[in-house]
Amino acid sequence: MVEREFGKGRVVAFLSSAAPVWNNWARNPSFVAAMLDLQAYLSRRPEETLSRVVGSPLELKLNPALYQPKPEVRFNYPEQSGRPPVTINAVKPADGSGMLTASLPETDVSGFYEARLTRAEGAAETRRYAVNVDPAEGDLTALDGEQLAARLEGVKYRYQQAADFQSTTTELAGYNLGDALLYGLILLLVGEQILAWSASYHPAKRHPLVQGGAA
Repeated sequence: MVEREFGKGRVVAFLSSAAPVWNNWARNPSFVAAMLDLQAYLSRRPEETLSRVVGSPLELKLNPALYQPKPEVRFNYPEQSGRPPVTINAVKPADGSGMLTASLPETDVSGFYEARLTRAEGAAETRRYAVNVDPAEGDLTALDGEQLAARLEGVKYRYQQAADFQSTTTELAGYNLGDALLYGLILLLVGEQILAWSASYHPAKRHPLVQGGAA
């Protein structure tokens, strides 16, 4: 199997047969998975493999034979940026490579950028590019004391290891109001019972009558 770039794409040639004449690969299930991956590999555009980050210029290289003389490229910013479109003329670079170049230096917002231009036959063409935030900004690698001190030079701070920080469960939880509310509810119920007993009807206590020395 040999591969070579052709135009904007790639070409792969198998120096064997897919039929089970010279090999038996087509009878193996891995043949289907390999063909699907090969199709995806050959159909993707080379510029889509580049990783574009915020702040790096967005450059387009155009073949002068396929586009109008001095083509104008209209760059549309992502919707969340709120910036109006910018039109930039494609020019020949100083290295004399023959390819026209249009560059958009301001890419300070992440999102999808559009480049609209017109081909030599008058057909409109739109290219879209994804500009992402640098993954290094989300690096969660821990720093030791010396590395942190070098980056925070001139800043007053206190560095303490997590293993040295110990506290009890009650200190972390703060003041617990559950016990106080429970005792208060018990007192309220006891007071309610006392008030109910005192305000209820109680019959008068009868005293025995004494007549002639006998009860």
